[in-house]
Amino acid sequence: MGSFGNAGKRTVRTNVALLAVKLSEGEYLFYEVTVGGAEAAFVFTCEHRTLLESTDFPDHPQKEYKWVWSAEHFNSDNSDDVYTVMLSFLSAVNYTLVVEHRKADDSVIATIKDIDYTSQDPSDTFRETIEIFPS
Repeated sequence: MGSFGNAGKRTVRTNVALLAVKLSEGEYLFYEVTVGGAEAAFVFTCEHRTLLESTDFPDHPQKEYKWVWSAEHFNSDNSDDVYTVMLSFLSAVNYTLVVEHRKADDSVIATIKDIDYTSQDPSDTFRETIEIFPS
């Protein structure tokens, strides 16, 4: 458990920082962000560009956001790249981020991230990162 910003609290159940994903075998990462409060504000990026924003989802605002990082959806710029989910507490007071490493048949290999974030300060933000080595 750690803190961030002015009023943030981070509760970690699982947190892997480095991961090899066998894209050539159909493996992928499944992301789920659950939000509490008025409206989610988050961005999913790699080191080089924004890949997805909460406002990109057709039903935004919603309580759950789900997406996939795979060979089909997001091509990597490097053989290893750092991916970030940046959370803003402008109108949300809490988030849960779950990232699962999955096989091509959708079975779960492992939970990579399972973390809660809370803050009552609208100026708080948090960046959760993972370095991915695709093969």
